[in-house]
Amino acid sequence: MKEVYFTNLSQTIQELSKIRYEAVINRNENFSKPVYVNLSGQDFYTLCSIASSLVCKYANLIIFDDFDEALLSSLITLRLNIYTDPQKPLQVESKVYEFNNPDENALVFLTTNFALSYFAVANELSGLKCGSYLVITPSEGMSVLTAWSAQKITAEIASKVVSANDILEKVKNKQIIIPGLLCDLKDELQEALPEWKIVVGTTEAYKIPEFVKKLQNA
Repeated sequence: MKEVYFTNLSQTIQELSKIRYEAVINRNENFSKPVYVNLSGQDFYTLCSIASSLVCKYANLIIFDDFDEALLSSLITLRLNIYTDPQKPLQVESKVYEFNNPDENALVFLTTNFALSYFAVANELSGLKCGSYLVITPSEGMSVLTAWSAQKITAEIASKVVSANDILEKVKNKQIIIPGLLCDLKDELQEALPEWKIVVGTTEAYKIPEFVKKLQNA
């Protein structure tokens, strides 16, 4: 592994670019090893700015003096999104996801396939003490309210996803918890899925644990 000493941002990026050019264009094996930059003595905001630039410009590894969760979360988010197309919404596969080994008493939630919606809800479901299923509808990567407004999530679409998954037949308590923003869709969903009870849930994912606690104590 090769170390690049940080002097200033411009000079460091020039050196990293030169190393990458030699390795990729000239196929020079002497420059083919991973490169790391050691950052120290910087205030938080300067450090965040410098590190973001280095993530985009060829640093394989960045070393910090201290661990900072906010900084690392920001950099990881940046790294994961470098090669995404901004014109194509981030989305997950439309299917039924399982959390905490669900059984016949599991809760069933429903939301769109917008990646941020999925991960927000999935994070809360993973933290529950009970098992659950999460039904993801094919909504072209749109958020809940956007999908509803654009008719990308309808009673017909949601009912097809639920009906197509035999695993949900194992659930004894036939309840589907939908996002609070889809409250206007409740009656249509109830008509499309008469064997299920449609329950309007929360508008924010972080409120799910409290909602589940109240639901189970009702």
